[in-house]
Amino acid sequence: AVGLKADPPPIFVSTTPAILVQTDGEPAYAPVKGRTALSFLVNTNWDILRIDEGGALYLRDDTHWLTAAGLEGPWTPVATLPALLTELPEDGGWDDARAAARPEPYGIEGSPKVIVTATPSELILFRGEPALEDVPGTSLQWASNSESDVFFHKTGRQWYVLFSGRWFRAA
Repeated sequence: AVGLKADPPPIFVSTTPAILVQTDGEPAYAPVKGRTALSFLVNTNWDILRIDEGGALYLRDDTHWLTAAGLEGPWTPVATLPALLTELPEDGGWDDARAAARPEPYGIEGSPKVIVTATPSELILFRGEPALEDVPGTSLQWASNSESDVFFHKTGRQWYVLFSGRWFRAA
């Protein structure tokens, strides 16, 4: 169709644990209601809190927390949260963060790499190097160690991925 924009999104690939933190444009912070010296990143779907004095950031990853001096990292695991983060408002918006006030340590795989982007993007996460298995009767292989729909066409030497109902390919 004329004028239809079909550019692929940025696609990040990781063979180690990783999370994709997306902001809707440049990062925007707002104060946490009823708390002085504490802000949160409003234009992301992650719980990211900032201690205003010094600017330290705290990112909640389920029951784990990571900290960094800036969004680009490096991010490191947190064993104990600062008091400001353990006293979040009880207004319903911070229930999950309050439930994780005692951070759990990451398991044997360690903490994830944090990938930050200000544009809509996708993450292909493999558990190790891609493990390709043949699709019987075709020249296709599928990646059995990813939750993403990833295929490799042996004859054409192309990778194919499916995101939001759209297929993308690359060498």
